[in-house]
Amino acid sequence: MTPHRAAEGSYGVLSVSHAPEACGRSGDGFLAPASVRLLWEGVSSGSSGTRDAWPSYRVSGDSFLVGFQYPNASDADRGGSHTVVVECRSADGKSWTRAGTTTLDLERLGQDAPSYRFGGGPGIQISEGAGSEAERRRTIRVENAAHECPGGQVRLDGRALATTLTSEGGLGYVTAEFTVPANTRQGRHQIALDCPQGTLISYPIAVSRTAVPADAPPPAANTSPVFSAIPKPSEVPWGLRSVATTLVVASALILLIGFPADIVNKTIEENRQEIEGWFRPWTAWIRRRRARMGALRIGGRTLSALWASPRRQFCWFTLAAALLTTLIDPAIGIRGDTMMLFFGLLVAFPVTTLVYAAVVESFTRRFSAGVTGALSVLPLGLALAAFCTLLSVVAGFVPGYVFGLIAGYATADGARRQLSDADEGRSVLAGTLCLLAVALLAWVALERTQDGTWLPVRMLDAVVSAVFLLSVQTLVFGLIPLHMMDGRRLLAWSRPAWLGVYAVAVICFVHLLVLNRRDVLRQGTAPAFVSTLALFIGFGALSLAFWAYFRYRPPQPAPADPPTPPAPPDPPAVTGSQP
Repeated sequence: MTPHRAAEGSYGVLSVSHAPEACGRSGDGFLAPASVRLLWEGVSSGSSGTRDAWPSYRVSGDSFLVGFQYPNASDADRGGSHTVVVECRSADGKSWTRAGTTTLDLERLGQDAPSYRFGGGPGIQISEGAGSEAERRRTIRVENAAHECPGGQVRLDGRALATTLTSEGGLGYVTAEFTVPANTRQGRHQIALDCPQGTLISYPIAVSRTAVPADAPPPAANTSPVFSAIPKPSEVPWGLRSVATTLVVASALILLIGFPADIVNKTIEENRQEIEGWFRPWTAWIRRRRARMGALRIGGRTLSALWASPRRQFCWFTLAAALLTTLIDPAIGIRGDTMMLFFGLLVAFPVTTLVYAAVVESFTRRFSAGVTGALSVLPLGLALAAFCTLLSVVAGFVPGYVFGLIAGYATADGARRQLSDADEGRSVLAGTLCLLAVALLAWVALERTQDGTWLPVRMLDAVVSAVFLLSVQTLVFGLIPLHMMDGRRLLAWSRPAWLGVYAVAVICFVHLLVLNRRDVLRQGTAPAFVSTLALFIGFGALSLAFWAYFRYRPPQPAPADPPTPPAPPDPPAVTGSQP
C-alpha cells in the first residue's frame, strides 16, 4: 500500500488476497456497496469518522482492492505505524468477518507518493491478481498504445522481470503481465513498462504493505541474502534484448580469459625451472611445519594419525571450505539464515566435488586400462575457495564468488597412467557435462523449494541453492585453461569442446547470477556487473604483467659451467722380476 495526498485528503488502496467466503468469490468488478469496511486502530475509517464501507474492486475470485481515506487527524497523529483491519459483511448483513490485517508505516513511506490504484490514469488500468502475500501476479493495461509498444519489458527498480506482453492492434491496447519477486525488500519500489520508444508508464508500489489474510500461515523465516539473490526460473527474462545483452557480456568475459591464459601457459613453459625455484623454500617450510604439527597429540593420538585417512582429510576440507565460504554472507551472524547457509554449503561441497571428480575418474580409469586412483584433497582448491570468499567480501557481490572443487582422484604407490590428450580431454568433458546437468536440475528445483516455510523444505532449498551456486561457478573458474587446471587439459584436446562448455557455464553465470539476480541489497545491476568485469579484467592484467616480467627484465647472466675436475693421476707403473 502506498499513501497519496490529494485535494480531498490522503487516501490509499489495500490489496487483500485469499479472502474468506464472507467476502464473496464470484465475478470481477466493484463489490456491492457497504460490503467491505476498514478499521483504523480499531475504529471505522472515514473522513468524518462515520463512514464504514468503502469502494472495493474484485480482481479475481478471492482477491480484491479496497480504497479508503485516512481519518481526519493532525499530521502528528497520522504519521508513524498504524494497525489496519479489512472486514467483509456477512451474507445476512448482521456481522463482519475479518479478511486481513496489516501495519502501515506512513512516516516511512511518506505522504506524497503517487497512489497504487486501479484506474491509475486516463486509459490506464493497473490490477493485481491472487497469490501469496510475498509474490503476486500483476497486470498493466494501456489503451491506445499498441502501436507504441509492440514489444516491451517490465522493470522493477531498473531490473528486468519476466514479462508476458499482449498487444491487440485491432483494439488498440497493450497488456503486460508480470510477477514481483517474492523476496523483494520492504518499502517503496518503482515499476516501469519500457517499450522500444521509451518508458510507457512508471509508477510506485509497496509490495510488502498489502493486507494478508488473518488465518494465513506465517511467512517463511528470513533466508540468507546469498540464496535469496538466486532467481527462480519463472523470474528470469528470456526476451531478445536480455539474452543479447548476456551473450555480449559473456563473449567479452571469455575473451578476457582465453587470450591471457594462453600467454601465462607459454610463459610458464619457457621459464618452468625458475618458477618452480620460487616455491621450493615455501614447500620445504610447509613440510617442516606439517611434520611438527603431525607430532602433536590430541586425546592420546597424534594429528598425523587423525589426518592420515583420505576420508578424514576430505571431511576436514569440507568443513573448512563451508566455514570459509559462509563468510560471503553480507549479513552473517549467529542466526537461522546464516546457519542454513552453512548447512547448504556443508552438503553442497561434497556433492559438487564428487559429481565432477567421480565421473572424471571413471572415464580416466577406463582409458588407462584399469589403473585406479584414490580420493585426495586438493589444497589448491581450498585456497581458491578462500580467495573467492575474499573477492566476494571486498567487491560486496551477492550471491558471491565461490569455488567448490576441493578433492580429486590421484594414483598411488608410484602407479602411472599413460593417457593421451584426447583421453584426458574426454574425461574432463564428461565430468563437466554431468556437473552442468546437476546445476541446471538444482536451479529448476528452486521453483518448488524457494518459498517454502516447512523446515525440511527450507533445508532442501538451502542444499539445492548451494549446489547450483557452487556448480556453476566451479565450472566458470575451474575451466580457465591455466597450467595445472582441468580447463587446460580440455583445451589441449579440443578447443571447440572447451569453448562450447565454457560458454554455457559463463552464460549461466552472467544471465542468472549477475544481470538478472535478485537485488536483495538494492544495489542495482551495475555494481555486480562492474565487480565481475573488474575480476576478469584483473585476471587479464595480472597475466600480462606476469608475461611482461619475463619479457622485459634485464637479461639474466647464464649460469657458469661447473669447473672441470682435474684428471686423475696416471696409475704407477707395475714392475716385477721374472723368476
